[in-house]
Amino acid sequence: MIFAATLMLQVSFSSCQASLDDQAEKEARDFTRKSCPMVMGVNQRIDSLTFDRQTHTLSYHYTLMGELDNPQIIEVNKDNFNELLYKNYKNSLDLKKYREKDYTIKYIYYSETNPQLILHQVAFKGEDMSASH
Repeated sequence: MIFAATLMLQVSFSSCQASLDDQAEKEARDFTRKSCPMVMGVNQRIDSLTFDRQTHTLSYHYTLMGELDNPQIIEVNKDNFNELLYKNYKNSLDLKKYREKDYTIKYIYYSETNPQLILHQVAFKGEDMSASH
């Protein structure tokens, strides 16, 4: 009896997880198709939103342009930048369901002049904040 109940809970959780994965994949695909690329202010453009099922990671891909397309400026301001991104992450109602299920939300900023160069990258998961550059 206990085994059956445990099995049902595992199946329920798995189907909820798969359902949220399906939703994340669809949201990423639809957002990218309908809204990207989109200028987000003077020196920033969002290029796509992707979802990785294996790691449960939603990744926002941006391009920095003009004066922000400068590794030194990003380095000097990275702590403030990370704080701002974290506040947006924590306050986003759209991301609440992903925070609650410990999905990772990643923000990746590329250079316009050198598109292979990642100028900045930060990832958040649940209540934790981890930054990589």
